[in-house]
Amino acid sequence: DVAEAYQTVMPGTSAAALRVVLRDPEQKPHAIAFTSSSTVHNFLQLLGRENLELLGGVKLASIGPVTSETLRKAGLQPDVEAAEYTIPALATAIAESL
Repeated sequence: DVAEAYQTVMPGTSAAALRVVLRDPEQKPHAIAFTSSSTVHNFLQLLGRENLELLGGVKLASIGPVTSETLRKAGLQPDVEAAEYTIPALATAIAESL
């Protein structure tokens, strides 16, 4: 038996909010962390391929090689990859890259 414990949904306002943040130099993040391939796919769905230029100057951080490969297949280059596939290792890798 399969029992789904959660469902991933994207609020309707997320796409516009993401673009606002990436366009505003005061809010633009130094890095964006991707913890799975689905986070890459969902992020790109929200951002829209026509807005990829908004990622200029933002480091793309991946939790591991599978997620990094998903970024590459989407035409994006991961700048940071965690040595160990954990959130603490990803946070350390991001901190060390900034």
